Amino acid sequence: MSNEFYPVIQTVKLLRVLIPSREGKKGEYAVGLGVHDGSEHTILFCSETFPLHVLNKIIGKIIRVDPSNGRGLRAVDYKHQDFEVIKENLEDTAIEVQKLHVKQDNSENRAVQRHEACIKEMKEIKDELERVKAVIICAYANDEND
Repeated sequence: MSNEFYPVIQTVKLLRVLIPSREGKKGEYAVGLGVHDGSEHTILFCSETFPLHVLNKIIGKIIRVDPSNGRGLRAVDYKHQDFEVIKENLEDTAIEVQKLHVKQDNSENRAVQRHEACIKEMKEIKDELERVKAVIICAYANDEND
């Protein structure tokens, strides 16, 4: 009987992606290679907890991992990682949200301007109708006086 030793570490430096995105029984996955204290370990990245499109952006970065069923390491959920990529994504998201706020403010301003223009036109039409009404009443009064 052979004794197998499994890594019990929490962080590794991602060296490269060995197997890019593939379809498995439980969804998409990728396999990477990481190093910790000079020892290389394989890391499993599951698409449901870790977006696979960011793997190439984090090569060379320290990632958090957990042992998984004695078969190697599994990447911790993406939201629990400490990446500059996450910070950059948050900044990009904040910029996009600000742009949306500006667009909404501009559309509200245009809606208010259209509403004010409609009210102004309605007032002009009402004034014109009052003038026509006054002319008709004067003409009718003149016909009765004759």
